[in-house]
Amino acid sequence: MLLSSEYVDLEPMQALHRNNDGYVVLAAKRGQTMLQHSVRASDIHAEIPLPANFARELGRDGFFSINSFYRPVRRQENVRWLTACYVDIDCYQAGINPVDARAMLDKMQLAGRLPFVSMYGESGRGLWAFWLLRADDGSGPARAWPETQQIYKRLQASLGERVASIGADAGARDISRVARIPGSINGKVQRPAHYWLRTDAFGEMRAYRVSELAAALNEPLQAPPPRRPRPRGTRRKGSNPGFKAFIGGRLLKLDMLRRLRGGFGEGHRNKALHIYASMLAATRLPADELAARVGELAAECEPPLPDIEAKAIIASIHAKSAPARFKDNTIADWLDITPAEAMATGFPAAVRFGPRPVKPSRPSRSERAAERDRLIREIEAEHGRRLSERETAAQMARRWTLDDRPPSASAIRMAFRSIPSPPCATSCIHGWGDASGPLAPELRHAG
Repeated sequence: MLLSSEYVDLEPMQALHRNNDGYVVLAAKRGQTMLQHSVRASDIHAEIPLPANFARELGRDGFFSINSFYRPVRRQENVRWLTACYVDIDCYQAGINPVDARAMLDKMQLAGRLPFVSMYGESGRGLWAFWLLRADDGSGPARAWPETQQIYKRLQASLGERVASIGADAGARDISRVARIPGSINGKVQRPAHYWLRTDAFGEMRAYRVSELAAALNEPLQAPPPRRPRPRGTRRKGSNPGFKAFIGGRLLKLDMLRRLRGGFGEGHRNKALHIYASMLAATRLPADELAARVGELAAECEPPLPDIEAKAIIASIHAKSAPARFKDNTIADWLDITPAEAMATGFPAAVRFGPRPVKPSRPSRSERAAERDRLIREIEAEHGRRLSERETAAQMARRWTLDDRPPSASAIRMAFRSIPSPPCATSCIHGWGDASGPLAPELRHAG
């Protein structure tokens, strides 16, 4: 059976692969299984010969590989041609529709924060952006030499970080990724995938040499020297694992509030810029990019905040040893967030709209440890021996009243190391019987 342009749009696939001699992997998702079939990139024309059943499967939840392979197996080690860098933007998770996400990307390109996109793809509820790659002689895609693959990974990371605020998927950066076939129905939302090619002023499709895209993203062609491993149990001063992701979530909520209001009005402009600039500074954003993004927010205010005031806010933040950190309640009160805005963004409502729900206090770590150890001794005293970790955890779950999170078996195993074992513990732990049963060999001959 032939997969023809009557059913799907093959032009975007042709534009990506450009008749290279590698294999393009086509895949159809059925439940948890991916049915796969490989075709030569040079065979992607008006019709693609495929097995009859498989061609029909591709009409719904069908995918194709972005890069091509020298063997008909979709694995990183088999990649032969790098056709494009890309970002997969799950904008729906940030409450943004694909049209608005595309407008935001266009704005970033005009501001010089992102290279011009070669092709957009709408997957049904998310958005893809592609930057086509070309060989140095312009004859086709870039060859996937080992050193080029290393640069490709850094470019992917850089692009993903620049659009993280609108929902870029940090886990979708690999070299063997697949995208939805143009025209294939997304089974989750019952909508087809669409792609748009973008051209320059001369009507030519935009394609970048790897070195050109690296220069546009300020990424070095040579890999940075490897970091010296830090001793186990230590970390760099001032680092905070997970903090960048936490701030990223806050920025998403603030951007959503910004879009709901269409900018911040008088009475909230300076406070909004101060909060926004402090969050960006906490992510260690370069100073020039921070100034550009704060300037955009100042221009969106109603009326626009004068440039001199925006610069004064940025200067005050840079003058501090560390940017200020704001609690959600403080942000809500400063920006006077209404209950409706609170439901849409995830921030709490301002306190003037009513008292906020009080979070129940949780026991401290030391209180939990003391209660855990007390119950372990109580269970051992009742049984006259030490039970296994699983048995102790089951007994403890029935007695635990401190909170709704009783200790796990692994936590109890760690506690056993610091609590002296009762008599006959060795025989019980290894399953040789209880206190009235047969003794362990080393105890049988004692005395």
